[in-house]
Amino acid sequence: YNTATRPHTLTAEAQLLQTDVPDLLYLVVPVAGAVDQRPEAEAQRFRSTLRSLALRLRGAVDGTVNIEGPVDNAEAMVDLASERLVLDGRGLPQLSARGRVSRDAIQDLVVTAHQGDALVNADGNVVFDGPLDLNIEGTGIAMAQLRPWMHLKTPVGGTLGFTIVAGGMTHEPDLTASVDVASPSFAGVQFDVLSVPVATVSEGEVDVDTLVVKRGQTEIVLDG
Repeated sequence: YNTATRPHTLTAEAQLLQTDVPDLLYLVVPVAGAVDQRPEAEAQRFRSTLRSLALRLRGAVDGTVNIEGPVDNAEAMVDLASERLVLDGRGLPQLSARGRVSRDAIQDLVVTAHQGDALVNADGNVVFDGPLDLNIEGTGIAMAQLRPWMHLKTPVGGTLGFTIVAGGMTHEPDLTASVDVASPSFAGVQFDVLSVPVATVSEGEVDVDTLVVKRGQTEIVLDG
């Protein structure tokens, strides 16, 4: 902590070795309260979300956090990795994340989630009260793995791949996505391919340009 400069500056480094995630989240809550510049109602909701995750999430993280800059606007370089995370009793993928975090934004964000053959990568920049520039790509995701999270009682199958480009403003993003499911099945009915080449979400409206379903020699194409 350097008091010789104006404003005062802070330099710190923390190394995390099998750090308990709930304990870490409880430590983050007061820090978030001190640096969050958003309206109090939004800041309170965020802190409530952190407390909720601390109760629901189990596991440990490894990595480093380097903090540098003015005390009132320091920037943290974060590089974290975690295995065997459990949320609400359900196992999560192996996760890694790195980026530059400030009170205003997360920049140079790179996140990877890996479980079996499933892989999800995300990269970009997020300004908390400003523009969003984020790319997300997923491959090899077994639909059966998603069923508990989707609260579906009907059996589903297939292998999901997708690409999502998120733009616009963080509080109201515009999304453009493409989705493919190889060998999809629903309620025991098997298909060859389900494809949505382009879908957009903007201002709360979902627009699916084309939906393609193939089974054997039969192909169904829905536009609109």
